[in-house]
Amino acid sequence: MKKWIMTENGNTLILVLLISVIFMTIGMAIVAATIGGSKRTSIREAEVNTTYEAVKVLDQITADLSRHLRVEDYEIENLRTATVSNKIREILDSIKNEYLSENGIERIEYKDVTTNYKEVKPSETLTRVFEISVTTKTEEGKGKIDRTAKKRLIISPLPSFLKYAVGSEKGILSLNGSPNIAGNVFANNLHIQEEAKYFLPNDAEDDPSTIKTPYPSVIGDLYANDFKADKIYHVLKADHFYKQRIPYLKNDSQYQEVHFDEAFEEEKKKIEGKVNLFTMEDFPTIEYPEHEEFLTDKIVDGKYWTYDEKGKAIVHSLHGSHIKQTGDLTITNTNSPSHFKNVEIGGDLTIVANQNMSVDNLIVDGKVEIINNHGQFTVQGKVKAKSIKVINTEEGSLSMEAIFSEDEIRIENKKTMKINGSIASKGKVFIKNIGMMNIQSLSNLYSGEKLEFNNKGNLTIETDLVSSGTIILENSQSLNFSGDMYSTGEMKLISHNNDDTQIAGTLLSVEDLTIRGDSDDEGDGGDRKENDSIEFDAVIYTQGKATVSNLNIKGLPRGQIKKQLILLSRDKLLITRVNEFNNFHHPKETKDAQDYIPHENEAITPLKAFFYTESNAELYGVGSLFFINGGLFAKKDLEINVIRGEIYKIDEASPTPNSTEIDQEDHYSRFIVDYNKSILLQNFDSLPKVDYLTIYSDVLTIE
Repeated sequence: MKKWIMTENGNTLILVLLISVIFMTIGMAIVAATIGGSKRTSIREAEVNTTYEAVKVLDQITADLSRHLRVEDYEIENLRTATVSNKIREILDSIKNEYLSENGIERIEYKDVTTNYKEVKPSETLTRVFEISVTTKTEEGKGKIDRTAKKRLIISPLPSFLKYAVGSEKGILSLNGSPNIAGNVFANNLHIQEEAKYFLPNDAEDDPSTIKTPYPSVIGDLYANDFKADKIYHVLKADHFYKQRIPYLKNDSQYQEVHFDEAFEEEKKKIEGKVNLFTMEDFPTIEYPEHEEFLTDKIVDGKYWTYDEKGKAIVHSLHGSHIKQTGDLTITNTNSPSHFKNVEIGGDLTIVANQNMSVDNLIVDGKVEIINNHGQFTVQGKVKAKSIKVINTEEGSLSMEAIFSEDEIRIENKKTMKINGSIASKGKVFIKNIGMMNIQSLSNLYSGEKLEFNNKGNLTIETDLVSSGTIILENSQSLNFSGDMYSTGEMKLISHNNDDTQIAGTLLSVEDLTIRGDSDDEGDGGDRKENDSIEFDAVIYTQGKATVSNLNIKGLPRGQIKKQLILLSRDKLLITRVNEFNNFHHPKETKDAQDYIPHENEAITPLKAFFYTESNAELYGVGSLFFINGGLFAKKDLEINVIRGEIYKIDEASPTPNSTEIDQEDHYSRFIVDYNKSILLQNFDSLPKVDYLTIYSDVLTIE
């Protein structure tokens, strides 16, 4: 018995059975895992296919809607604000019925969400916003999986260039260096290189210096409508883009080009329709007084004196009377207020007001000079003369209605002045203000030669400005302009060391346009701050060259949104010396910085603008730092040269034994365009017209 207990016979069998069980268990686990993995893979595949199908159908519906909107019945000239939403619904109903018959499509829904956007006024614009969703499901026997793709479509009558952050319609889009474009790009011919061009003081115009940089970043899609494969595909490689992030290439079948000359002429006619005095031939004839017997050369305190045969003085009171005579005349008061009705003079007229004085109308054959030293001076009607000079001193308050001159008008205000009517001259008009001045009229301000404002006080202009020569608006303190401008010569908008210039309206310049600030910004090197700015709610056309330099462009607040500048030039576009040798306070990209865009609290203010040129544009973000919240577009070639990182002087761009190479990787670009899609929801009467509504696809979500 003891021998049987101690024996090890049979242990081998038990061990074999145990190992067999273990391996069998592992095998079954592997088989189960394989079956489960296969099943999960199958489910995941079905999920992906379902999602893909929903997105694909949604894109097809968008394309079909675009195609329907481009037929004659839906041309913009045939659409009305009251019915455009119903017409879009009719198209969507038709498209919806086509796709609901397909397998896997469970639901297609849409709704008009235009009223959710306060900036869109349906009664005033054709812009509409529709939300479309497509729900797809798996086929029978493949589980119960459904996915809903939802997309918002902005349907707009705006020209196509406003849909893009950067673009070139018919030329070459050259991204030299490392710009950061947060938005869609349009190009039929794209060139990319990792060397940015820049100019040292001794460089020839055709031989710039270069600096090696990272490649560009495009956080959006690349669109084209008339491209050849060899002009696009060869650059769409991972090593040609920052962080190897390649944009998708898409076709824009909706693209509509700008007809600049037609748009300019149409806007010109609108302004001409509002302007009473547009050409010298249309200038009103000044009715001079009939030359009567000479009365006196001076009126004091409303009186003048003559003498009888015995030499006795005779006092003549003219208070409340008409004055009509030949020869020169001086009117003044010292001790009492004065009032006259019509003053008609066959020579020159000088008025020196030291007390309150009022006149109904002034009609003068020669020159008029008005000096208001003290009190309230008022012209209740018109002033007509060969030339007019008005000076309102530090102690005066002056109010005038309409002013007409054959030669020139010069106005200088040092206290308070209000003009409620037209100002018009066949010659120059020069207005200098260092006080409080308001020009408010239902008519216009016109010059046959040159119209110039020099403001060092508080100036409000609420009328149209028209000149058969140059218009210059120069501000050093506070200027608010709302109206339209038309100049057959140059137009200059200048801001001197201030951020209180506001311009709203449509501006047209036949020759060159200049928008600039001062070059002497505050601080040194990278601590300098661009301290000049202009706030815009404006569309500007120039048939010449457009130059923007040394200032910030901000959006003028309108309710809950900030507007912008839209600038269109027929000739070249030059944006230069913006934030020159300035830097972001935090130049390195952070993980939470979406699309490589700096945080809003950075010292660099974005240019709130869309720029368009019919010609070419070359921009350099090496010494300058461009941050555009809007877009940049050229009909011909557009070349952007830019580096990343900090720079304090231009020599740093060219590494030498005596300079330090710029650290660029993982640093913000010195040329950033952050597309502002709110432009698509705004209403503009003065932009170039297009034939059809176009669609902008907004955010896509998957549920």
